[in-house]
Amino acid sequence: MPNSPSSTEAASTQVSSDSLSPEPPSISAEEVLEQLQKEEAEDRRGKLKVFFGMCAGVGKTYAMLQEAHERKREGKDVVLGFVATARREDIQRLAQELESISYKNLTNIGPALEEPDIDAILVRKPDIVLLDDLAHTNTPGTRHAKRFQDVQELLDNGINVFTTLNVQNLESRIDTIRQITGVEVRETVPDSFLEEADDIELIDIAPDELLQRLAEGKIYPPEQVPEAANSFFRKGNLTALREMALRLTAERVDQELREILEEEHNAETWKSGERLMVAVGPSPFSKPLVRWTRRLAYTMDAPWIAISVETSKPLSEDARGRLSENLALAKELGAEIITTVDDDLVSGIVRSAKEHNVSQIIVGKPFAVVESSLKAFKHRLFGSSKTFIDRLIAESGTIDIYAVRVEEASQPGRKQFTLSEFRSQPKQYAFAGALALVFALGVELVPNYILEYINYHTIGMILLCFNTILALYFGRGPVIFAGLVGALLWNFLFIPPRFSFGITHTQDGFMFALYVLISLVMGVLTSRIKTQERAVRQREERTSALYQLAKDLAAAPHNAGVLERAAFHVGKIFKAKVVIFANHEEELLDNSIHAASTAKLSENEQDREYSTAAWVFANQKNAGRFTSTFPNAEAYYTPLSSPRAQYGVLGVVLGSDVLNFTIDQQALLESFVSQISSALERGTLSEETRQLQLEEEAERLHSTLINSITNELRTPIREIMEATGDLRVPELDTAHTKLNASQKDALRKELTGEIEQASMRLTTLAANLLNMTRIQAGKINLHLEWHDVSDLIGVAMARLRRELANHIVRVEIPNEFPQVKMDFVLMEQALVNLVQNAVHHTPQETPIKIIVGNQTTKERGHELVLTVADGGQGLPSDELSKIFDKFYRASGNDSEGLGLSLAITKGLVESHKGTIAAQNRKVGGMKFIITLPMNDKPPAGA
Repeated sequence: MPNSPSSTEAASTQVSSDSLSPEPPSISAEEVLEQLQKEEAEDRRGKLKVFFGMCAGVGKTYAMLQEAHERKREGKDVVLGFVATARREDIQRLAQELESISYKNLTNIGPALEEPDIDAILVRKPDIVLLDDLAHTNTPGTRHAKRFQDVQELLDNGINVFTTLNVQNLESRIDTIRQITGVEVRETVPDSFLEEADDIELIDIAPDELLQRLAEGKIYPPEQVPEAANSFFRKGNLTALREMALRLTAERVDQELREILEEEHNAETWKSGERLMVAVGPSPFSKPLVRWTRRLAYTMDAPWIAISVETSKPLSEDARGRLSENLALAKELGAEIITTVDDDLVSGIVRSAKEHNVSQIIVGKPFAVVESSLKAFKHRLFGSSKTFIDRLIAESGTIDIYAVRVEEASQPGRKQFTLSEFRSQPKQYAFAGALALVFALGVELVPNYILEYINYHTIGMILLCFNTILALYFGRGPVIFAGLVGALLWNFLFIPPRFSFGITHTQDGFMFALYVLISLVMGVLTSRIKTQERAVRQREERTSALYQLAKDLAAAPHNAGVLERAAFHVGKIFKAKVVIFANHEEELLDNSIHAASTAKLSENEQDREYSTAAWVFANQKNAGRFTSTFPNAEAYYTPLSSPRAQYGVLGVVLGSDVLNFTIDQQALLESFVSQISSALERGTLSEETRQLQLEEEAERLHSTLINSITNELRTPIREIMEATGDLRVPELDTAHTKLNASQKDALRKELTGEIEQASMRLTTLAANLLNMTRIQAGKINLHLEWHDVSDLIGVAMARLRRELANHIVRVEIPNEFPQVKMDFVLMEQALVNLVQNAVHHTPQETPIKIIVGNQTTKERGHELVLTVADGGQGLPSDELSKIFDKFYRASGNDSEGLGLSLAITKGLVESHKGTIAAQNRKVGGMKFIITLPMNDKPPAGA
């Protein structure tokens, strides 16, 4: 009997379920490494617990203190950093039972200006510290502008923190709070900081219970209760705030669940492919848009971008400041910042959105009255009635558009239309129009006999040509305005009937319309070309600056040179002075500015700036001027570091007239710092490689020395042992019973000579090692005296009488050769080494020459020239440059020795400020030429 469809499906499902077991998802090595690095960073960082509530009075501080006491009973080291205890006896009692770190009073004018002592907490380093009121704004003069930044520093130093926060203090919620309560919240905390919290505990009570506590005076003093109850603490407000707090906590729990599933690589979870982009401008309405986008991105668990489109319209100083503030807010809330250049806002936004694979664009929804008469005129002027939103929707393709309504209550005041809304300054319009008027009147004043040869159509072309020339010097608005003025003047002064605006002929009407149209098109095209040219120039300047910096840094011979060139380029591009603090040990920053710095600081200024730079170095974050950390510093500081090491801190000292450090400037500086840090890393790696090579070379030389000494010692020691053994009388008499007494004496004398010769070899070996050590250490102390060169040669020959027994030595020295100032003992050793080398390489009965002479050169003056020539085989030309290297032995050389004698000779000669060279002789063999200075004259009678 065939199965029914339902039974078939059931059977199929059962088979699939039983036969297929879920395989664990594969995890790449990169994911494992990323997870390990994340866990390691979390282990180093302190834990943050936030006691979260809908508003003041719900019991956050009380709950935090109770939790602190529980942890203390568990054996944790808990201290009180800062807790507001006013008006609450129960809170005061709990706080007094905990160890407290004294507050820092900056002005000594009252407790209202007391702040937690962060430095004291860092020194104390407890397990847990309590810091109440996370959104608090610190007193001017403290290290950080906000308390949450104090908390961040404590967390970075491995200290756990308990703190409190109200929902209205979240940066992304303040617009909604203003709509609900009508209160403008000033103290805020970025949402991104709250996301870093390891634990959020919601402290929740019913609105009625909270109102009862307010009435009992447990939240505000009695005189403030009526005003609070009638404004912020209305039941409707509290209910809405409670809903916001509950919703945010629920979103947090949902986010944690998704993170857990992702960490476990659950196959049923997947990351959202959404990417948001918000358009940001200098308008005060951009901040609500940024906060709204931040909330949406958090809800969707999606990355988001803040884009700023720079047009040809020059921004005032105030507008640039507002734009920087808006972009800084977006960056603080976690956005990626992008800036682009385009004269068409829609085109710039859509192009960047497609380049960055954006799925949704958020823009401000304009009020009906925002489309002013000027904008409407522009749309109709260019043949399109589409608004900004209409064009964005039409050109965005598959990208979704969110048009967010900006609350009118947040407007600082309705701005009336002024000429400043034009892209060019009013004086440019006036100047361009005046030029067109003067030119037209000038044509009108041309004598009639000239005008007889040209008609009014030609005059129109002349005026249009003049308008084209204006386009080279003015923006779109002035060119269009000059074109309209020129068209009207042409009509009034030249088109029949003259001196009226009427046009009687159809062809004249067409000419007039074409004149106006060409002027408009010319103005638009000119503006676009100038915008594109400016964008290309900016990109070229930035690329050129980075290229020149990279080129100069690559050519720097060492890290000090890198810092010098970095200071030069940063100062040149940013028109600023540069302060550099370099590290002198692995984890310490030098407390004096580096020599490469171009800024000059007094001792007091240097101490103040060093404290900022030291904080930047320790925390690896930007600080100083234009930031909320050490905002009173003279410079904007950024760390110089790489993943491997920290190299120091670079500060940019801009002029006092500079009011803000734009996002573009910060991005360019970050690129510079990245290049500089990479160059410092390369220099450090190069130095480490060089040191490693030196260590390897030292190890190789050490091994060679040990092996050579072992071999060199073995032969003379064996000879000494054999000779001393034969010298023992019983053994000698037994072994040589057939020898008579005189023969035995001769044998003893021969054995004694062998012992003496072997001992001399050991002495020479020890002397060579000692001299080499002294030369390398630079501790050769010369005892310079006047000596005869003939005496030097005679003493050396006497030392080598045994070695020279079977060789002929020819000495050539001029009669009455002057004395030379030298260290006799050291130069004797140098000459002995050269003659010994000649003996080893010269066959017996072959002469060895020692030639003494002098010469005068322009560079060195009068010199002694001492030449030692042998009759050996010589050396290949490619080995001559190595002959003075330590432990070098020529190929095919089987003679004994360490290969140190020539290196020692070179060191001894150079210590006398002399030179030594080796050359092959034309007749065979080699010669060594020593030159010593003879510029001083010996004393009379010497």
